[in-house]
Amino acid sequence: MDYLEVGLTLASVDGTERSATLFAHDEPRASIVISNAYGVPARFYGAFARELAGRGFAVLTHDYRGVGDDLARLRASRARMQDIPEHDLPEAISHMRTLYPQNPVILIGHSFGGHAVELMPGNDTVDGIVMVAAHAGYWWNERVRRNPFLRLWLGTAVPTIGRVLGYVPGKSVGFTWSIATTMWAQWARWIAMPGYFFDDPKLGAGERAARIVAPTLVIHVSDDEWASEAAMHRMVADFPHADVTQKIIVPSDFALPSIEHLGLFRPQNAATWPIIFDYVEAIATKSRA
Repeated sequence: MDYLEVGLTLASVDGTERSATLFAHDEPRASIVISNAYGVPARFYGAFARELAGRGFAVLTHDYRGVGDDLARLRASRARMQDIPEHDLPEAISHMRTLYPQNPVILIGHSFGGHAVELMPGNDTVDGIVMVAAHAGYWWNERVRRNPFLRLWLGTAVPTIGRVLGYVPGKSVGFTWSIATTMWAQWARWIAMPGYFFDDPKLGAGERAARIVAPTLVIHVSDDEWASEAAMHRMVADFPHADVTQKIIVPSDFALPSIEHLGLFRPQNAATWPIIFDYVEAIATKSRA
């Protein structure tokens, strides 16, 4: 094995501590930070990160504040969704820049992890971006439109459960990990807005996203149960100054029965990974030329 794997603790300026794992080749050609899907633990991306490290990269996976399986900590948390792009993701990038100051930086964002890149301060300073299953997040555009009961569940039942328990159980919303009620409250408000978080007057999301200029690969999975191809196109319009490549992955093209919203990073779907590997290889080569 020509790479190391080590657990880390990332400490925020506000005292919040988060777990992370570094997968690093002996001589990495670029630094990659993986930005998780909401409610999904960093360990979910371990196999993918190891493969990247073996190909010559340093990769950091990290958990977000306000999510996890420590229920006492969740009940005490006052984390907001916007803390992920405003604190967690920039701090992960800063850590990698400290470790490898000469390396180009590439972000891989999955679902909300891609949205976080849009909102992140300094998103105009990275060398490349990959977004997987990220899409315009208005809930009535996609699955909820086809299932009105789901809107009632997400909009009414889940907040009620959160108030009673002091946290939102992950299984109640299809996530692996549970979530702080303060995070869910902001998330629920965003997905109920036709313009998603771009309709939140306090964020200035349009201005933030428009700063993205890096080469960006946007991947849509054709059997994504949460997002449509149209939702991907709507999201891409948010960063008009970036050099965007859009790619649609059809499971049958890879002899796979399904992939769905969370599945691309699962080891059984590794046949699709070279699409991302080739893209980050090209960015690393160009950035170091």
